[in-house]
Amino acid sequence: MSCHDPKVFFTDPDNKEPTSEGIIEGRFGPRNAPTLMYNLPTPPFHFDKAEGLFKGGQFVDGRARTTVDQAKGPPLSPIEMNNQNALEVVEKVRSASYANLFRRVYGNAALDNPAKAYNRIAEAIAAFERTPVFTPMTSKYDYYLQGKANFTAQERRGRLVFEAEDKGNCAACHPSRPDNNGAQRPLFTDFTYDNLGVPKNRPIPFINRLSSSIRWAMAMWIEDWATMCSCRAKMASSKCRRSAISRKRRPTCTMGISKPCAA
Repeated sequence: MSCHDPKVFFTDPDNKEPTSEGIIEGRFGPRNAPTLMYNLPTPPFHFDKAEGLFKGGQFVDGRARTTVDQAKGPPLSPIEMNNQNALEVVEKVRSASYANLFRRVYGNAALDNPAKAYNRIAEAIAAFERTPVFTPMTSKYDYYLQGKANFTAQERRGRLVFEAEDKGNCAACHPSRPDNNGAQRPLFTDFTYDNLGVPKNRPIPFINRLSSSIRWAMAMWIEDWATMCSCRAKMASSKCRRSAISRKRRPTCTMGISKPCAA
């Protein structure tokens, strides 16, 4: 079973557990598989000096800079697809029914060098994720912006609360209006990060079914692959990523895997 089933908007169809199960039965990750939809407009992970914020990237902590980087992670993750190395992944592609299609795109020697082939596999996955299949823009709100649908009275009131700075102020972090002269429809994200102080979810199998040593080893695999904590703090001149006060957001900072850094 895929963790990104198109029948459920490229999310995990298994809702029996709060997080996703890897290829090894009973081995769950610390987080649920996110949807792959609407990733196309997401910029690469970077530090915006003007706003003083980290922006873009993939996953809830930005540990993958681009969709290509993201695609390289799950095949080698011990809590996901559990391949031992890039060669193991490439060998599976070599024997797959679509191997000749892959060579048609990248050349006859496309799968000869494991390291280069693994990069090409990730590039191919990311190219698929950039197709309109993942960015349909077919919600009622999209149709409303195109003049093809109308809000109910309750929906209009809800939008006012969502956007009003003295009420919900949701749009401060979840922009709801088109930008770039209407060229970019709203995705309800500003591509930044916030530590909301969410506590541990005890029903997550990763937390309550594995020994602390195994959890730590798996978490360190993610951390090592991301190389996010200290190096990205230095990118920000050794300062935590702080929320924009001008947008009435509380100062917060996040580093690494759901760890608040020292302010």
